[in-house]
Amino acid sequence: MRHRAIRPEPLFFELNPRRVRRQGYVLPALDVPPVEPAEVLPSDLVRDPDPHVPDIGEMEVVQHFHRLSQLNYAVDEGLYP
Repeated sequence: MRHRAIRPEPLFFELNPRRVRRQGYVLPALDVPPVEPAEVLPSDLVRDPDPHVPDIGEMEVVQHFHRLSQLNYAVDEGLYP
């Protein structure tokens, strides 16, 4: 029998409150010349400010969404109310 999460799960943006720099994925080196998005996209499609995506490690992301999945109803949890 699975156990349901009993404490509220913090928002994704609250998982790294101290702003510790963590890298979840390393991109390979570019094999083409870099291009500024503002040079090739229309101005209404270019975002001005930084989106403030949190720096969270890959394992923390997996654990976060696993805990969220425990809040959903599942057939293994029991009968439908």
